[in-house]
Amino acid sequence: MSILSAIVNFRVEAKSLSLQVDLANGHDCCIPITPEPPKTQNSRQPQAFYLPNAEKKPFQAGNFIARVSKGASVNVDIITFCAHGNGTHAECIGHVTREGTAVSEVKWKGGYLLATLITAQDEDWVITKSSVLSALKPFSPEHRQALLIRTSNPKSADVVPKTPEDRKQKKWSGCNPPYLTAAAATFIGDLKGLRSLLLDLPSIDREDDGGGLLGHRAIFGLPAKAKGDSYVKDKKTDVVEKSSRLLVESCVFPLNKDLKDGEYILDLQLSAFRNTDAVPARPILYPCWKFKV
Repeated sequence: MSILSAIVNFRVEAKSLSLQVDLANGHDCCIPITPEPPKTQNSRQPQAFYLPNAEKKPFQAGNFIARVSKGASVNVDIITFCAHGNGTHAECIGHVTREGTAVSEVKWKGGYLLATLITAQDEDWVITKSSVLSALKPFSPEHRQALLIRTSNPKSADVVPKTPEDRKQKKWSGCNPPYLTAAAATFIGDLKGLRSLLLDLPSIDREDDGGGLLGHRAIFGLPAKAKGDSYVKDKKTDVVEKSSRLLVESCVFPLNKDLKDGEYILDLQLSAFRNTDAVPARPILYPCWKFKV
């Protein structure tokens, strides 16, 4: 059975907002982790920060190899990967704090989020505060529980992959990809009600920034100075809100002609991992529009 139409009405009581959401036409914005056998030639996996590829190999015990092709009755793979470099991933404040707090431990508020997708990038290959402000101007502040930033090539050069398929296998290591300036990250970090920031880049910060990680720190509400802070347990509302956010990197968004900048509903799906600061993620964007009750 296939769903040909799934228009659902949502009522956001806290914002007195009524929306219709098209759940039959979601846009999958993830790069899936795709493990390959070790030493695969011409790998089509993405790669960032010189992290190794995701790999899979059959379980072995003595002469037993868990491959049907090798005489076993089942296939059993041992899979190794790094969420930070092998695909779309959600990371929490534990990525930059002493305790290494896990995604499962922060008080992130999931569910369907009011989201805004914008395209923002300057000619000098960075995402500035002014470019974010300009891109956000047409859209309502009500839709900022999640902010999604799509990058595109300036007229002067090819800085990022031209198509979503190219992004899914981009080797970013050593390329110094675009990133958010400190002012842009601080502005976004101060947005009220923001629960998640999503980017189609391998990191919010410069590839080699000397360990400053100013963008990460701004989003999670940490001071822009010392390394190794502790997880924020302060009862101050805005501090707790920031420390509970998720930063989602290495997304892949459809081209602007296929998915316009605008307001959407986001379903941010997380893999069920514990005891890790980052997990594979699958963001799905759904079209929505306001209606009167």
